[in-house]
Amino acid sequence: MTPADEKNPIDERRSNDGYEFGPFRVDKVKRRLLRDGQIVPLTPKAFDTLLVLIEHAGQLVEKTNDGESMARRRRRRKQSHAKHFRSAQGSR
Repeated sequence: MTPADEKNPIDERRSNDGYEFGPFRVDKVKRRLLRDGQIVPLTPKAFDTLLVLIEHAGQLVEKTNDGESMARRRRRRKQSHAKHFRSAQGSR
């Protein structure tokens, strides 16, 4: 079995509001990391980095010079384009 064939333990314990792995729980809604029920203090940037790494577990994650992942930047850009497109449609 190759590493690519191994099942990702995070995939087994995913929910809409977060992830669980080992003693950890990542709450995406409240934006916090818990270990055995206790809050682990993280800066917003550290939490964002952790979330990107979890969401792309098993994949190579590229980053820009400011640390933002390329995937997150593309998502944000698409959201921005969609917002401008909706605004343009409403202004006709």
